[in-house]
Formats: sequence, structure tokens, C-alpha cells
Amino acid sequence: MPQRVVVVSMEDDGTGNKVPIVNPDTVRLSIAGGDFVRWVCGDGVANIEILFTPGQTPFGAGDWDIPAPGAGESGVPIAIVPEEDDGFNEYKYVVKITSAEGALFTVDPKVRVHTRIKHTPSG
Repeated sequence: MPQRVVVVSMEDDGTGNKVPIVNPDTVRLSIAGGDFVRWVCGDGVANIEILFTPGQTPFGAGDWDIPAPGAGESGVPIAIVPEEDDGFNEYKYVVKITSAEGALFTVDPKVRVHTRIKHTPSG
């Protein structure tokens, strides 16, 4: 199962201020590929919380609380869409970041899930 790593870190904005960065901002997953997200606490981060709106998550769980220097894994998406759909679902989520200095930040990245499962003809 391929993991898609999302690093949450604090970086200098060029003026001496630290700003939160979620890289990549949009992570792309495939149900057929067995992809999952691995959120990682990067430089300057003391803790991250990953929060999906209840009922608006492609995963079995909707919240993760990850202290540095740790990481948390989503598991494989479980959402399936009807065949007439375009095969993609996009989910916004919230990352609450506590910097190493104790400052709080919120970022709103996305998970884009390719939900179409390819069927091969039998026979």
C-alpha cells in the first residue's frame, strides 16, 4: 500500500515570521491503489490535530492528534461513488498546528480520492 506523506511544518516567511506549511496542500489517493495518508510533524511543530467534519471523511476515522516528532496514518479510503460519477471526491479538512513556541495556527488542506475501481472483463 503506497503511503502519501504530508509534512506539517513551520517555515520562515522571509520576514522573520514563522508560518505553517502543509506540503502537499492537496494529497491525491487512489482506492484501487490502496493509498493512504501519513501526516508527519515537521520542523518547528509541537503537535498537529487532523480534523474532518463528521460524515465528510473518506476514512474510517475522522480525527488524529499527533504530537511531535510523531506521525499518524489515515488508513485506506473507504468511500465509493456510483459509476456515473467522475470518479473523484474531494474532502477539505482542518489541521490545527501548535508550534514549538506554543503559537496556534489553522490550515485547511484537501484530500482528493480517486474512487473509480477498474474492473477487468472476465472470460
